[in-house]
This record gives sequence, C-alpha cells and structure tokens, in this order.
Amino acid sequence: MKIIVASTNPVKIEVAKQAFLHVFPHKDPTIIGVSSDSGVPDQPFDDQVLQGAQNRLKNIIEAHPRADYWISQEGGLISNVTDKCIDRTAYYLDSAIIALCQVVHKDWYV
Repeated sequence: MKIIVASTNPVKIEVAKQAFLHVFPHKDPTIIGVSSDSGVPDQPFDDQVLQGAQNRLKNIIEAHPRADYWISQEGGLISNVTDKCIDRTAYYLDSAIIALCQVVHKDWYV
C-alpha cells in the first residue's frame, strides 16, 4: 500500500503511518513524504485552512498519480464569534484540517 503525504515533516509522516497501521493492521504501508505548495499564506485563517489542505492534496495527486492514498494536513486559525448580551467576543481556535483521497473512488474526505 503506497501512501503519499503532502509534507516532509517527520511528525506529519509518522502521524499518517500510525493512522494507517491502526486502520490496516495487517498491511505494511509505504509512506512517502513530498513537499507540496498550499497556495495560502504561511498562517492561514478561516477558509484558507481548508483551501490549503485541498490545494496540497490536488498537487500531490497530480505529481504522484500512482499511489493508493494521498493525505494533506494544513494547520491554521479558525475564528469563532460569540454574542453574550452586550459583550461580543471574537477568538481564534488553533486548528488542523486533514484531507484524504483514495485511489479506487477518487473521493475526498476532509
């Protein structure tokens, strides 16, 4: 089973490996980390986080079409606004979005 990860970060590659070993305990996955441009700022906000994950996924699928799975991971800040009577508070949540594509169906999972 060949899996392409849109990162050369050893932590992200290991996370992908452990996830696949958990789901497919009797398989021996080959995990390959590759650099992929997100097309969003280094610190993405809100919709840019999802867009970055999708962009990375598209790029690695095009660059490495012969794989069983492709994974991209994008971290960023997602805003949340709450209303409490007069007090209006806005804050950002440190978030990560993971996008996955599977070769058989070419379906995306986010």
